[in-house]
Amino acid sequence: MQLRALFVPALALVLASACGPKAATTSPPPPDPTPAAPTCADAAASGSDLILAELGSAPTDDQRARLRAGIETSCVEDAWSPELVACVATMSKETSNSCDDLLTPQQNEGMMRRLGELMRELGEGVREKAYDDDASDDEAGGSGMRHEPTDGAAADPCEGGE
Repeated sequence: MQLRALFVPALALVLASACGPKAATTSPPPPDPTPAAPTCADAAASGSDLILAELGSAPTDDQRARLRAGIETSCVEDAWSPELVACVATMSKETSNSCDDLLTPQQNEGMMRRLGELMRELGEGVREKAYDDDASDDEAGGSGMRHEPTDGAAADPCEGGE
């Protein structure tokens, strides 16, 4: 009887361990091969960063936030296409015109309405920054107009015509 008394609990222990929870041997699921599509927030972040870089201005935090919010609101309220959202979210200086081509006239009008005043403010800041500390060519006997080189060209007001 003693053997049976030892055998029954041992058998129960073996069966219990065999039926217990198994150690995880499965690997985690593979990553989703399709990345998530860019959102309006992504487009607003990228678009506002590019605009500010192009302007070369140092906007206030309020201006930066208003620009981002204006782009995001335009995207949502004017129902930008997934192609337009993706274009703006990944655009560069070189590809920005292709994104403009994806805007409908109504979407363009909505964005300009929302951002026009802010863009004027930002543009004023750029002009003030460019001209406040520099003397015009008036001091050198010129017309008082500033002739800035463009695209790395030499500063020649006559553009080589003399």
